[in-house]
Amino acid sequence: MKRIIALFVVVGVVVLFFIPNLIITLINEPRVVDSISDIEVSDVAVILGAGVTEDRQPTPLLVERLEAGILLYENELVEFLVVSNTFVASEVMQDYLIDSGVAKEDIIFDGDAVITTDSCDFIQNNYQNSSVILITQKFHAARSLYQCDKYEIDSIVFPAELSNSIDRSKTPFLQKYSIRFYRSIRESAMDWLVVLSIYE
Repeated sequence: MKRIIALFVVVGVVVLFFIPNLIITLINEPRVVDSISDIEVSDVAVILGAGVTEDRQPTPLLVERLEAGILLYENELVEFLVVSNTFVASEVMQDYLIDSGVAKEDIIFDGDAVITTDSCDFIQNNYQNSSVILITQKFHAARSLYQCDKYEIDSIVFPAELSNSIDRSKTPFLQKYSIRFYRSIRESAMDWLVVLSIYE
C-alpha cells in the first residue's frame, strides 16, 4: 500500500512540475508560426540573445536565430532587425548581420538584455505600438511570448529552426532526445520561476 501511495505521490509531483509549461505552451502555441508564408510584413524583428564563445563567435543556436532574422529581412518581411543581448554579444550579432549583407542602419542595437524580460522591456519602450516578430527556438517560444505579454507587446514568434541553418537530421538519436529532454526539464523549471515571479 505504501508503495502505491508513493507512486501516486511521485506521479503527482511530476505532473505538477509540467503543468505551467503545458498551460503556457497551449495558450501561446497559436502565435508560433509554422512557415515563413505565415508571416505578414511587420515593423521589426527582435533576435533574442543566446551565447557567444570566448573568441567572440556566435554559438550555433545564436547563428540559427541570426539566420532566421536575415531570412525575414531578405524577404522584405521586416525593415529593421533588433539585436538584443548583452553588450559584447550584441556587437557579435551586429557584426554577423553586417557580414551577411544587412545594412547597418537597419540594425537596432540593444546591448542591455541579460534575460528575456530585458528584451521585452526594450520593445515596450521603443516599439509598443508596432508589429513585432520575436526570433528564438521553438523550445523558448511560448515562454518568450508569455513574458512579453506582460509588457503588452503584440508579438508572434518566428522559430529560428525555419532558417534551416542547422542540419538536425545528422544528430544521433540518443543525443537528439537527450537534448530535448534536458530542454523540456529546463523550460518547465523556468516556467515555474516565471509564474511565481521569481524570474522576471
